[in-house]
Amino acid sequence: MKKIKKLKKWSVVSVGRSPYDAPESNWYCLQGISEVGNQVLTSSIVGYRNNYILTRSGSVYKLGEVDSDYEKLYPNAKRRLFKTLKKL
Repeated sequence: MKKIKKLKKWSVVSVGRSPYDAPESNWYCLQGISEVGNQVLTSSIVGYRNNYILTRSGSVYKLGEVDSDYEKLYPNAKRRLFKTLKKL
């Protein structure tokens, strides 16, 4: 497994290829803040393993706290995210 990166104040974002593509063809990525304070937008999420998120680029992320505004919109966001992902 690659080096694990920690992501804090994260949320899930949908990234579409074009405004005319069907919603199911959109990719879902994470955005948040890295351990050193940089803004991060990951490549598309492919699944999870051992409570770590894996992305299309091969990066591995450990999720810290959820962005508070995102959590208000989507209570239990972390649990809900893992429930929808494919276990790899």
